[in-house]
Amino acid sequence: MKRKLYLLTALLVALVVSGGTFAYTASVVAYDDSGSALNLGSDAFASVTAGSTITWTDNVTQDTPVDVPAGDTLFTVAGSDNYTGSLQVTVYLTNTDELAQCYQFLNMKITPTGGTPSALLLTLENGEVTYKVASASAGNVALNGGSGHTVIDFGADAEVEPNFWLEVVPIGDDTTF
Repeated sequence: MKRKLYLLTALLVALVVSGGTFAYTASVVAYDDSGSALNLGSDAFASVTAGSTITWTDNVTQDTPVDVPAGDTLFTVAGSDNYTGSLQVTVYLTNTDELAQCYQFLNMKITPTGGTPSALLLTLENGEVTYKVASASAGNVALNGGSGHTVIDFGADAEVEPNFWLEVVPIGDDTTF
């Protein structure tokens, strides 16, 4: 009987603690790299559109250096007229496990328009980068070069192109970055 009471108490505590998390993430505007909306609330504080298709080399071969393309816009973030606060934008690399099977290292320079910091390094090790931007200054999130090196042996059907996911969260009126 005591075990059931402990279990019920633990479940209630977990529900109370995680309830705030669910309410917080419900207001996130997120799109994947194909432009599909992942979660768009009715009180949107920003809009996100997918950029151009990444121009990745189709002839990545084994045990060779790789140049990451420069100038490709991954996403465009536009602040809402109804929201004047700041935004926290996170770019995720969603297929690091597949990429790690093909690359010894892969470093990609992400440059956000109006963001602080103005350039970020997305790698297989960190898997995500985050920056802050005033809603009115939000703009393009671009892939702006980088480098990598493939491993000696990977299969012909290996995943060599990175996949990106974007998350935008309102963080209030704090515009000091």
